[in-house]
Amino acid sequence: MSRDKKPLLYAAGIALLGVLAYRSSLFGKFLLDDLTLIVFNFHIRDLSGAAQLFTENIGAGIGQEVSSGFYRPLQILSYAFDFRLWNLGYTGYHITNLALHILTALSAYWFIRLISKKDLLSFLAAALFAVHPVNTEAVSYISGRADPLCALFVFLCLICYIKYLDTSDMKYYLAFPLCYLCALLSREGGMILLAFIPLYHFSFRRKLRLADIAPFLIVTAVYILMRSFALKSMLPHYHSPASALQRVAGSFAAFSDYIRMLFLPYGLHMEYGRKVFNFNDPQVVAGLLMFALCAYFIFSRRNSRGLMFFSAAWFIAGLAPVSGIVPMGAYMAEHWLYLPSVGFFVLLSSAVIYLYRMERTRTAAVALIAVMLLAYTASTAKHNRYWSDPEAFYKRTLEYSPDSARMHTYLDLYYRMRPDSR
Repeated sequence: MSRDKKPLLYAAGIALLGVLAYRSSLFGKFLLDDLTLIVFNFHIRDLSGAAQLFTENIGAGIGQEVSSGFYRPLQILSYAFDFRLWNLGYTGYHITNLALHILTALSAYWFIRLISKKDLLSFLAAALFAVHPVNTEAVSYISGRADPLCALFVFLCLICYIKYLDTSDMKYYLAFPLCYLCALLSREGGMILLAFIPLYHFSFRRKLRLADIAPFLIVTAVYILMRSFALKSMLPHYHSPASALQRVAGSFAAFSDYIRMLFLPYGLHMEYGRKVFNFNDPQVVAGLLMFALCAYFIFSRRNSRGLMFFSAAWFIAGLAPVSGIVPMGAYMAEHWLYLPSVGFFVLLSSAVIYLYRMERTRTAAVALIAVMLLAYTASTAKHNRYWSDPEAFYKRTLEYSPDSARMHTYLDLYYRMRPDSR
């Protein structure tokens, strides 16, 4: 096979796997925040007022004053385009989510290929990302769209930035700040690029110059002004029942669960809540040990740097903003893994390919690759049923979080909105 055709075949494989994993999500009905962001949102029904979306919070379109700490105008704008195409046909919104997820996986493949120069590794990492069940919350939940939308622009920004450094082509110089702004307007987490860019330079290139980072700083300033005008504040205001030390303990508890989910994605659900942890909790101790091992791995590779260093640091850096040290709405959430998980999948793929290159373990490596891709694809397709029926979704979530006021409220609302309840 010629080298020129490999990327196209790998890209087609990633897209096909993504469709196989998520085709069962296309018939999931509106639930949870879909009601406020789409069904009852008057601001998505007329694109002539699209500019207004950039001056308000994410919940401003439901016909009453809503206080929200989220400023995601591109997410809401994407719903406005969906509404123009599908009205309130939920399958159309799922098609858009799936398309965004596949585009994100393809962009991840392109980015990993740029920094690693390895086709097979890039394919396997992107394919695992495309089919892994932990991403169902970001893909199968229509209101989870902010994650794939933001991640897509993060990868496009990094790709354009690297292309600019390699070629000095001005079209890339103009493109990467625009992609960064789009990432920020999709989700606050786009600001993680301010960490990823120095990390990229430290791992692969020369020292970072002010000229390299200046466009990012300018765009960040513009975004802060836009957000401050719309929200009158920079961060959502959450009241946490836990002290600062307990929130740190909770971040290690979450870390252990994240690692477990990435290897063995069972027991996935929506509502993890604001649990309070202490440092003598076994889950916290396990997470602390896992984090220490990861930190040691990064530290041990600080001189050689390269792809393994970058991927491990990407995973840690991607989780840092949602670690809960600053009060959050929950101590952990599956969709917070969406972008950080790419670093994990690069590390996992590197380990599998290392086995593949050893003659004695080549057959086992091929079998492992096949089993992972098939098992994760089948598991994701099955887990989409969790998101397909609102009543089943609320009841199953309450099995994990019986005290969730939000789930009880939405389940009651679902019963009152059903045609047979009138």
